[in-house]
Amino acid sequence: MATEHIPTLLALAQPHVRTVRLLKAIDSQLPSRAALYDVTSAEDADRNPIPPSAKDKEVFSRVKSMQRLTYEHIATLSNDRITPDAYFVALIWLTVKAEGEEELNKWFAEEHLPLLSKIPSYLIGRRYKLVSERSIGEEIEPAAKFLGVYEFTDSDFASTPEGYAANNTPWWTELQRNVVTNQKFRTFKVESLR
Repeated sequence: MATEHIPTLLALAQPHVRTVRLLKAIDSQLPSRAALYDVTSAEDADRNPIPPSAKDKEVFSRVKSMQRLTYEHIATLSNDRITPDAYFVALIWLTVKAEGEEELNKWFAEEHLPLLSKIPSYLIGRRYKLVSERSIGEEIEPAAKFLGVYEFTDSDFASTPEGYAANNTPWWTELQRNVVTNQKFRTFKVESLR
């Protein structure tokens, strides 16, 4: 599907589709694949300029469930390194109590992103807030309100001393105890970047 759908999407949907990352899970969780589309705005994400091909219809008929989530960009912290052809992505979805959102945003900006940037293989981190969701199929969890997308050159980013430090602080422990109501962490290898 990637060899047909993605190039067609990029060709027809330009300029609102900036990049597409096709991901393969390296954490043994399902789903085993994901795609990240970088679009110019949340409204543009709902554009569907390409009618499904026969191949699309055949592939989608075998998919048990699919979730399309649209998140709006909140913040970015990057290093000055060039992104390599093959790299790794960590995705973390968080849902928090409404009264804890300000504290979560403060923690990300003041502690978490600066600590993540010290991981030797860290390239870039982005934060997003949910705008809309569409789901088909069975057993789909409700979408998390916040998404973090973190890119690294190595898959062992979390096991480094810096990775451990970024994810094990008193402030984060307190947020998990009192603010976070749901969290999910996934790791992927980028198979294709267009």
